[in-house]
Amino acid sequence: MRCPATLLERPARVIAGNGVDIAWRPVPAPIATGKPFAVEFEVCPRGAQREIGRITVDATMPDHRHGMNYRPTLSAQSGGVMRADGLVFHMPGRWQLIFDVQVSGQAQRITEDVVVR
Repeated sequence: MRCPATLLERPARVIAGNGVDIAWRPVPAPIATGKPFAVEFEVCPRGAQREIGRITVDATMPDHRHGMNYRPTLSAQSGGVMRADGLVFHMPGRWQLIFDVQVSGQAQRITEDVVVR
């Protein structure tokens, strides 16, 4: 099952996890080095009914072995969309956006590489 049209009607990226997809997009886009941004996202179960539990969003720079200097806050938006505010990629390079999601009681880490120039 694809994510609902809520985010997919607008430019969004979709990453696959184990039994779920995550549709996400940065606000504003594109992500600029050193500037705060938010991530709007939906967690979309695929196939059999899956219960979505706790969700966190973070980011790290694997090549430099450090994360962000800020901790994002999550809030629910309308139509099942979530929003993580307060992300800042403080230097250019390859970042890894991290979604930690509880899916039917099982912890799952779903990531996507994002290059910021």
